[in-house]
Amino acid sequence: MSRYLRHIIVFAALLLCHSVLFAQGGEQSFLFLNIPNNARWAAMGGGGVALYNDNVNWSLYNPASLSEKSHNILSLNYSNYLSDVNIGAVSYARNVGKDNEASKNHIAFGINYLDYGKFQRVSAEDLLLGSFSAKDIAINVLYSRDIAPCLSAGVNVKPFFSFYDRYSSMGMAFDLGMHLHLDKAYFNAGLAVRNIGWQFVSFRSKDGVSERERVPLDIELGISQKLPHAPFRFSLTFHNLQRWNLGYERAYSGSELNDETTKVKGADMFFRHTIWNVEILPTDYLYFVISYNHRRHAEMRATGMKSLAGFSAGAGLKVKNINIDIGVASYQVGSLSYNVSLAFGLADWGVR
Repeated sequence: MSRYLRHIIVFAALLLCHSVLFAQGGEQSFLFLNIPNNARWAAMGGGGVALYNDNVNWSLYNPASLSEKSHNILSLNYSNYLSDVNIGAVSYARNVGKDNEASKNHIAFGINYLDYGKFQRVSAEDLLLGSFSAKDIAINVLYSRDIAPCLSAGVNVKPFFSFYDRYSSMGMAFDLGMHLHLDKAYFNAGLAVRNIGWQFVSFRSKDGVSERERVPLDIELGISQKLPHAPFRFSLTFHNLQRWNLGYERAYSGSELNDETTKVKGADMFFRHTIWNVEILPTDYLYFVISYNHRRHAEMRATGMKSLAGFSAGAGLKVKNINIDIGVASYQVGSLSYNVSLAFGLADWGVR
């Protein structure tokens, strides 16, 4: 192992240990960093760190999946998330080196934009005082390298900014990833440590001291297996591996409000860490996918009602040099998120 690689591993371990300890103290903010910003990721239910293809959007969740297949691809994404909340994302990838096509080094750049829409400003006297907006922005700068014929590693450096009316905040987060791809066995595995970071400028302060909020650390491990003689691929992603208890506090209405941590059985808690995917791949140019996120279903379903919360689906088609992806995700009863992504190979437009 080279000295350079050892330094990277030691630095990553220190970042991870610091972030895990820091995240144990309370609730986290900046959850927009975990919201799917492209159609295929939404269709996968927010899981899929094991997949490895030419989709540059994949690297925004596992930077190690950035490969030579993503060279010179521009991706445009739009999501109608919930209500008037809209998400936009742009990303572009290149191989670097004398021979771009054979390079072992890959870079990508992207920006995610989340707009919560317009809000009415109302005084304590119920007077309308105009309107204000709320936005989140994250910038992504990625690098990955092939460290073996079937193994790659990557990092994503992403400063993020939030603007809510006259309040603003900024911070920095890192994503680290590893990816194993065994093409002959049709098997992939991915490990991603996402959102190792800190808030630098907080929304508020108390007694002159900034009250910094926590970034939503997420450790994910995924595996993917395609059947060699059938057009099916099965994937399983384990998320939030840094903590077992994914319960939350719920306020009960009545004469008094009592905060009580929800009690979740062991088997249920285990499955809340999982996201399941089934893909149908009839050709190299067409796919269909259906996914199930158990945590989303358990937390967002309505009591006593049938709900598709936690289920997602999508499809993708490649026409010449253009990839078109569509994804639909259900978060709660009567609420669907619609996502569309377009990816272009820029070689046809003269960009080499």
